[in-house]
Amino acid sequence: MPESKADKASTLAGYGINDGATKSDLKAAIDGLVAGAPGALNTLKELADALGSDGNFAATVTNKLATKSDKATTLTGYGITDAAGSVFSGSNSLNTYTVPGVYEYDPVVDGAPTSIPNHTVLSMGRVARWTQLAIPYRKDQLFFRRNIDGNRGEWQEVWHGGNFRPELKADKATTLAGYGITDATSKDANNRSWASAFRASKGLPNGDESRTGFAFETDGDTGLFADGSGISGSSALGMYIDSSKVFQVGRGGQIWSPLYGALEDKFAAKSSTLAGYGITDAVSINGNGSKTFNVANATSAAHAVAYGQFASSLVPTGYQYLPNGMLLQWGKTPGIAGAASYTGNFAIAFPNGVFSMTASSYLDTNNSEFFNVFVVSNTQYRITSGAVAAQSAPVTWIAIGY
Repeated sequence: MPESKADKASTLAGYGINDGATKSDLKAAIDGLVAGAPGALNTLKELADALGSDGNFAATVTNKLATKSDKATTLTGYGITDAAGSVFSGSNSLNTYTVPGVYEYDPVVDGAPTSIPNHTVLSMGRVARWTQLAIPYRKDQLFFRRNIDGNRGEWQEVWHGGNFRPELKADKATTLAGYGITDATSKDANNRSWASAFRASKGLPNGDESRTGFAFETDGDTGLFADGSGISGSSALGMYIDSSKVFQVGRGGQIWSPLYGALEDKFAAKSSTLAGYGITDAVSINGNGSKTFNVANATSAAHAVAYGQFASSLVPTGYQYLPNGMLLQWGKTPGIAGAASYTGNFAIAFPNGVFSMTASSYLDTNNSEFFNVFVVSNTQYRITSGAVAAQSAPVTWIAIGY
């Protein structure tokens, strides 16, 4: 029926359709899709915008492309100079500044922290102030150094778990025992060292920098030095003062000094005679301490005598030796009765004989007594009263012999 038909229209709404998309809806959906697309699709929009608004589109695109870089694989390829990179430097000096980055030097011309030719180096900083970290090839070592305004520091090694183990280190101590050292000698409070033995190298001194012998403090050429080399065998042991030999002992016992020369020529073996000491200008004594001098031919020195040649015993029955060997003896007997005898002993024996002996009574009276004297031997005498005496009388006597 006609009333069930729609009027002719030009829009969806004119036909009463409300679940369809208009051209405006479709355009908005497409625009949103393009605007949210990845860069490559978005470029299509840019090109479309350019085509729609730039009447000289071709020239515009050419100029824009001229400002772009070619595709590259390095920072240099893109013209970047302010970023750290990783490059192979080849044969170069580590003392020459490089822009920040990681470099491999093979070989290093100079400036390396080790003798190994290949090093990987991290360079940081600017020309005036830079820092380097270096790792030698195939070594678990790390070194660093700095350059401040041209003052380049020394390489310093970084300790790590691979080259430093605290558990293997000794605690800080002040003695050898504290560090567990057993092959060195310590010193006491007076700076004296004690040990079973000390060893020094052989060789003669050569100034204060001498490295041989036993020297004193920094005076290296004053001390005791062995003349010779090798493990064994030395010709002499010398004492030196400022490199000058002042005393020397040879292997055979020879003794030498610069002032007296060979000192063994100045000594003689112990002896008991003048001849044993090689003395020719003196006289010897006899076994009894005496000596007969040849006055006519002797010098004044030959008249010198020893005090022992005057041996004596100054007692009532005593003796006196003279240097020429003469011996005087004296004594006193007990009382001797008339016509009686007394035999007595000399104080000491006469070594050779008795020359003479005299005796007299020892009384404070005017009686007349006489006595006979007889030398029995070199050790005894006998005195006999010659008549019947008025009374018993002691006798004093004197004997001369040698």
